[in-house]
Amino acid sequence: MINNIQVLRAIAALNIVFYHAFGIGASYGYATQALEPLMKWAANGVDIFFVISGFVMFYVQHTHPRTPWEFFKNRIKRIVPLYWSITVACVLLVLLVPSAFRQSEFNLQHSVLSLLFVSRFAGFDYPVLVPGWTLELEMLFYVLLALVIAVNPRHVIVSVTVLLAAGVALAGIPPLVLEFPLGMLAGWCYVNRVGAAHGKSLFVAGSALLVASILLQADPDIWRLLFWGLPSFLMVLGSCFIAQVKKGLWVTLGSASYGIYLIHTLSLPVFYKFVRWIGVSGHVAINEMSLVMCVIFSACMGVCTYRFYERPLGRLL
Repeated sequence: MINNIQVLRAIAALNIVFYHAFGIGASYGYATQALEPLMKWAANGVDIFFVISGFVMFYVQHTHPRTPWEFFKNRIKRIVPLYWSITVACVLLVLLVPSAFRQSEFNLQHSVLSLLFVSRFAGFDYPVLVPGWTLELEMLFYVLLALVIAVNPRHVIVSVTVLLAAGVALAGIPPLVLEFPLGMLAGWCYVNRVGAAHGKSLFVAGSALLVASILLQADPDIWRLLFWGLPSFLMVLGSCFIAQVKKGLWVTLGSASYGIYLIHTLSLPVFYKFVRWIGVSGHVAINEMSLVMCVIFSACMGVCTYRFYERPLGRLL
C-alpha cells in the first residue's frame, strides 16, 4: 500500500473519533467549547475514507485483476470478520450488562440486519455498531462493483457512477456514495500518470480546501461532495505523486484505521466512564484535555485491536 494513503487513512479515522468524542463527552458531562468549531468539520473523515476506498478498489483491480467472485470474496474477508466480532460483542454486552448502555436495547431483527449490512435500508437509523452505516454503503459499492466487473469491466468507473447515481435519485441513498467513483477516478489518474507533474500542487490545494471548509456556516452535509469529496480527491491523488513518508507512527495508525474506526464505539464511553469514576471535575480546561486524551486512548485501542486480533485473524482466513 502507498504509505501516504495510509497516512490519510489515519487522519480520516482520527477525525471521526474526534467527531464522536464531542457527543459522547458531552453526554457524560464533559462538554467542550474551544474545540467545538471542529466538531462538524471532523466528520469529513468519512469522505476521505470513501475516496480512498474507491481509489484502492480501482488500483487493486487494475494491478491484480480478479474475477467478480474473487473480488467480492476478498472484500468480505477484509470487512466482515472484525465488524461481526465487534457487533456481536456489543450485542452480548447489551444482553449481559444492559445498565452499561444508556440508549441501547436488544432487538433481534436489528442485530441480524446489522450483520447483513442492510439495517438502514430496512428502516433503522443506524446498525448496532453506529459507524457501520458507512460500511453498509461500502458493501453496496462492493456489490455493484463486482457486478460491473462481471458485465462491463471496460467502463467500470462510468458504470459504477451511473448505478450509484440512480440509487441516489431513485432510492434515496446518501449522495456521498458518489465519492466512491470519485476515488476510482483518482485511481485511474494515478495508473495513467495524469497529474503526476503536479502532485504537490494537487495535495496542497486539496488540503487547503478541506481546512477552509471549517469556515462554512451552513450544514456541510448538503454540499459535502463538493466541500469534502473534491478536496479528498485532490489529496488522495496528490499524495500518490509526492515523496512517500517512511514507515512510522502515522503509517501504523493507517494500517490500524479500520480497527480504530470500529472500536472507538466502545473505547469512547469506556474512557469517559473511567474519567467520571475517578472523580475528575467538568472544568472547561479538563474537558478539552479529556477530549484529546480520549482520542489518543481510542487510537491506542485500535492499534491493539489491529495487532492482536484483526491481523492474526486475517492471516487465519
